Amino acid sequence: MELETLKREVALTWDVVCQIQHRDCDREEWMKKDDITDSEGLRQTVMQHGDIAERSTWEKAFIALYPEMALISGEPGELIGSLVDRFQKPKWKHLLRPLLCHLMQIPLAQEQLVQGLKDIREDGWLFCDSPCEDTLSIIQEEMIRDGTEDQRKRLEQYI
Repeated sequence: MELETLKREVALTWDVVCQIQHRDCDREEWMKKDDITDSEGLRQTVMQHGDIAERSTWEKAFIALYPEMALISGEPGELIGSLVDRFQKPKWKHLLRPLLCHLMQIPLAQEQLVQGLKDIREDGWLFCDSPCEDTLSIIQEEMIRDGTEDQRKRLEQYI
């Protein structure tokens, strides 16, 4: 994925988080600019993760912001769907494991992932092709590795 695409995704994710949290993120101002990453608030958020000139900093910022957006803005069952939808794409796949590692530190995310995998295994998932199955397998592996003992036991019932 191109760095500019990643920056745009971080900016859009940051904007959603700002709106959800009812923070003033100067949305109208930065949406008018040619470079949507040119916002002082966004720069400050990204710099919490390192040097703003580095790609890895933008990846870390995305990994930090994505769970906030996905957990607050979506329904409980939507987290797993949003992960599979975005991270089965080759340009995003390299961020799936670090994101899952971060998600496994958030109790609400852990529960939503367990429930999502349970629902998929019990009810099936229409239109889940090979990339989708690969992504679900990665999610499952990471949860077994990083989850609590109780979560691992619950997961083992569904795999």
